[in-house]
Amino acid sequence: MYRGMKPRLTGAVGVILALIAFFPSPLRAQTGDGSNFADLSLEELIQVDVSSLGRKTSTVFETPAPAYIVTNDEIRRSGALNLPDVLRLVPGVQVSRSGSSNYAITIRGFNDLTSNKLLVLMDGRSLYNQLFSGANWTFQELMLSDVNRVEVQRGPAGTLWGANAVNGVINIVTKNAHSTVGSLVSFATGDNLDSATEIRQGWNFTPSTAARVYAKYQEQDSDGTISGTGSKGWNSLLAGARMDWDRPGGGGLTLIAEHRELRVKGDISEPTVLPPYYEIFNDPQLTRGTDLSLKWVQPIFTDATLSAQASVEHGDTDQFNAGERHTTADIDTQLTLHPLPRNEVITGVTYRSTSDHLRNSEWYQYGADAATTTFVGAFVQDEITLRPNRVSLTIGTKIERNSYSGWEMQPSARILWHPTRRQTLWAAVSHAARTPSRSERDITLYAAAYPPTPDVPIPGKLVAHGASDFSSEHVTAFELGHRFQAGRQFSIDTSLFYSDYSDLRGLRPGYIPPDYSSVPVYYTYFYTATNNLKGNASGGELAVRWQPANNLKFDASVASVRTTLEQSPASVVPDASIPGLIGNTPHEEYKLHAAWDIATDWSLDILARRTGRLPESGVSAYTGLDLRLSWRPRADWEIELVGRDLLDPYHPEISGFFLGSEVQQIARSYFFRVTYKH
Repeated sequence: MYRGMKPRLTGAVGVILALIAFFPSPLRAQTGDGSNFADLSLEELIQVDVSSLGRKTSTVFETPAPAYIVTNDEIRRSGALNLPDVLRLVPGVQVSRSGSSNYAITIRGFNDLTSNKLLVLMDGRSLYNQLFSGANWTFQELMLSDVNRVEVQRGPAGTLWGANAVNGVINIVTKNAHSTVGSLVSFATGDNLDSATEIRQGWNFTPSTAARVYAKYQEQDSDGTISGTGSKGWNSLLAGARMDWDRPGGGGLTLIAEHRELRVKGDISEPTVLPPYYEIFNDPQLTRGTDLSLKWVQPIFTDATLSAQASVEHGDTDQFNAGERHTTADIDTQLTLHPLPRNEVITGVTYRSTSDHLRNSEWYQYGADAATTTFVGAFVQDEITLRPNRVSLTIGTKIERNSYSGWEMQPSARILWHPTRRQTLWAAVSHAARTPSRSERDITLYAAAYPPTPDVPIPGKLVAHGASDFSSEHVTAFELGHRFQAGRQFSIDTSLFYSDYSDLRGLRPGYIPPDYSSVPVYYTYFYTATNNLKGNASGGELAVRWQPANNLKFDASVASVRTTLEQSPASVVPDASIPGLIGNTPHEEYKLHAAWDIATDWSLDILARRTGRLPESGVSAYTGLDLRLSWRPRADWEIELVGRDLLDPYHPEISGFFLGSEVQQIARSYFFRVTYKH
């Protein structure tokens, strides 16, 4: 092999892994459901029901897992325009922005723009993308004013939710239509935001039936960066409707229909072995999606409830170098019952099928233009009360079969103990799997071109390959946690974890020498996906909530994670393949949110965060500061001024995505928003 080639290739390993997985985030103010959330003490807040972290109605205080809730009022006071900005509030959730519309979001390590160990749900409907085993954050637009809460569970949750719930689960719970009767109009504009408009109208047809229609349009001409290869502008559209029929005796029916569009403007650079070793193409990208979901809940006898949810989603992406169409059908059924006085059993079956059709290009090629992948599974979980109001044990497992790796079993056991009425201690051991993506099994990606150097006098190609034998990644996690509610003004939540990973995605290198009879002459160096790595992650999260006065509240948190990787004993891959595979995860991250009601009609919110350096990419540590000043001249009007990343003219949050691209520099920004709600 030519001298000087190996160092250049070693630095590209982390990028290749991302690319092979990717194809083409006074406290008396009223919440949207009409309650005064600030009238709740922290003691009452920790008892707010959460519906999805355990597939049942429970509270954070009673959950044997590191759970956190962002309420509608906290969402409003954050000044967020999208979901990633909301997630910046959550302890242990790392959110990194790259360009105007790209986010890398993870929990407990392995962060990248194609993070694949986090499951995202919308009202219990999975947003899992089979093409790269993750969530498309760029495309998941939503009406934040219609979000009731965001529920976050850190750590594995495969027992109830199946594939991809490896490091955590995020569930966005939207409001019942009965809570959104009336009108809402919101408009925002700023220096890096052309406009963001939300419109909603809701009706009560009968005491049990309500509906709403809504639309959101956002446009941004600037990419909000100083350097890098980010998009030069984009616009998005969301239109939807929801209807709820609530039965007086419990249960009911919910119907949701939504359509999304995302248009991204800008140029794209593609590699070539001819000078100047790249080509610039105009690459307008259009992504569209339409989904329909129906959920039915029915009490069937005194202490048993049956629910079923079915959804279908169709989407397509069209851009210069790639194209994709897919249709996904989901069915999720659940039965909750109490077969014995001290047992609560949750069981159900799930089915998911995705059919796709891909358009190949010179740079992206799949072995099969069309494919169908399926997931079929069943789960059962039993919560056993060992001592009433003191000790409970929760055990269960999910058995799931997928088209790529076959059968997977994901068991867990959790124990919860209340030593006092104000304390919760819990411990858990669980196993989860991350199933292969279509790209990891089937893609051939022309990732980069290298110009000649004195050491390597001819150009080169860097190619990534999927592998037909690529299998699931696995994790076994051990967790401990403690919650303490000290009166009505102070609470503290601590969790520790150790996660042991096996069969992680690595790369097997290869080399094709130059063919001197061809024109032009070039060498080819390639990587093939393989399950050749193992490792571990350890750390903890600490979250503190303090309300010293009725008009002042603080939320502070710190999260720490350390990750190590090594080759599996049977691996023949050289050590050079390991650097860059851990991802863009800081060792520590600190967050502080202060909410202050200055006067009856004025409020101030401050969000500060300190993110440690990214050891794998060389991005320095940075401090972010967001401010929001709100004025309510009347009960139905709110005027806001929001500033983002105010401490620096610009800073990077994550390394460049494409090989050779500059690191994106996120610029300071401001926007002004007016909201009318009647």
